[in-house]
Amino acid sequence: MDRILLAFSAVFLASATALFLELLSPSNVRIVLVGSSVKVLEIPGMYSRFDLAVTAASAFAAGVSASAILLRTQRRILQPKLEGSERRVYEFLVRRGGEVYQSEICEALGLSKSSVSEIVRRLELRGLVEVRREGLRNLVVLRREA
Repeated sequence: MDRILLAFSAVFLASATALFLELLSPSNVRIVLVGSSVKVLEIPGMYSRFDLAVTAASAFAAGVSASAILLRTQRRILQPKLEGSERRVYEFLVRRGGEVYQSEICEALGLSKSSVSEIVRRLELRGLVEVRREGLRNLVVLRREA
């Protein structure tokens, strides 16, 4: 499991736990009445502003981390559908951080230029990569929504 996914999972777990505990046990709200006499009343089971702030922050953190986990794992869900050389090229792109020149794929995987061009074209048609022309070279980039 990669470190970023592990970090998002930890944030999700912590925020979901905080949210659960906060909703489960609201604090007692104290009201001070000032007038001819001062009284302090405790009302059990009411949510204070602090409770609401913790609940909102926890819900936000849980939502953001859950979204990030889904986006990061979406690539892994698509990956098993790839076979053979397509899978090797895709895994190479993931290991290299999502960007690599097409010529580097040829050298690293021992594939011909025409084979890599065809594989990259098929990955591009599936929406998994995009190719950016940089001078005389092609930069193959994993798509963010892939």
